[in-house]
Amino acid sequence: MKESNPDIDLLIGSFIDGTISREDFLTLKAWTWESDDHAAYVRRCLQTLVAARTASGESSFDTEAAIARFHARVGRERTGSGIKRVWLRRVDRKSGSAGM
Repeated sequence: MKESNPDIDLLIGSFIDGTISREDFLTLKAWTWESDDHAAYVRRCLQTLVAARTASGESSFDTEAAIARFHARVGRERTGSGIKRVWLRRVDRKSGSAGM
């Protein structure tokens, strides 16, 4: 799993704040879809930043809606059921059961 990337972290923060430029957004988009690890990293960062801001009393934020907007904007929509199927296949492989 990819460790923290300060440049990407700044872009993620700008995305959350709604201040990201088109050029920076394209950079974030390209990096995000380089690998599943990058996509997972961005998702975790988005969730963590939103949770921290909510806990500190900043306005509430719909994480799932933000992630859906992000996926729609980068042109790679993932459905919850698709993610669940992939996750279940991976769990089945680890446990030695037949995949779905």
